[in-house]
Amino acid sequence: MAQGPDSGGLRGPERPRTPTPSSPRAETEPVAGRGGAYSAPPPAETPGGPGGKPRSMPWWLLGAVAVVLVGGMLYRNSVTDTPVQPPAIEQLAPAATQVLVLGAADIDQPATDLAKALIAGGSLPAPPPGPAAAPTDASAPAPTATPTATPAPAAATPQPAPVVRRPKPAPSAPKTAAPVPAPAGQTEQAVRQVLAQAPAETRAAIADGNQVIYSLHVLDDVVEDGDIVEIFVNGTSYGRVLLASGGQDVLIPLPVGTTAKVHVVAVQDGGGGVTFGVTTSQGEIRSTVMPEGGSDDWSVTIQ
Repeated sequence: MAQGPDSGGLRGPERPRTPTPSSPRAETEPVAGRGGAYSAPPPAETPGGPGGKPRSMPWWLLGAVAVVLVGGMLYRNSVTDTPVQPPAIEQLAPAATQVLVLGAADIDQPATDLAKALIAGGSLPAPPPGPAAAPTDASAPAPTATPTATPAPAAATPQPAPVVRRPKPAPSAPKTAAPVPAPAGQTEQAVRQVLAQAPAETRAAIADGNQVIYSLHVLDDVVEDGDIVEIFVNGTSYGRVLLASGGQDVLIPLPVGTTAKVHVVAVQDGGGGVTFGVTTSQGEIRSTVMPEGGSDDWSVTIQ
């Protein structure tokens, strides 16, 4: 029989039920301050997986790690063991000296014979003077404590090169043929210029037959625009020549059977650089495009 309200007992439907024991779940525990609908996330699984059992690493991952480690060690060794090379500096190799080849057909025999005759006759001007010799007179006064400045010697006036103009050979003429004789007046004037500019040693070598006069056909091998060059043979200047497209023959004394050095200086640039070429019976060579004041060196061989 149900108890009344005053008896303090509980009625049938309100009789307390014994709660079923259950393990608390962390994921369903309410978090204070977030409301009853919020549940904390489940705890992360341990590396070992459920129950603490260790997981095995995949074989491909082990291989990738090994490759990275070995590659890193090899790279480190290559960096530490290989010396660091300084940056290379570009160097320009010197240009090779061109070789001007002359043959027996380039000998100007009439000019050589005339030079020998003029030397033997003694009717030539004195060779270019050398440096003045120091006084050797013992009675000369001693220099004072403050010597007076001596004026510098005047620069020699550049002489024209010994040039002759010959008739052009026929197209069918062989290259090995001797040069056509120039007019006698031109030849004599050119030979006198050669001997006037040559040192005494060269005159003596011509008289003895150890040097002969060669004919070099020089020209402006690009455009005739007023280029002027000065020609040196073994250090001796043989004058300046105005280059022309048709060219002219310059007479130069050279030793027989030996090499010589030809030094060409660009004196005047008509425009676009000085271009200088030489034609002989053995072929043709051309200088580099020289700026005004530039130079080119050739080695001359006799065949």
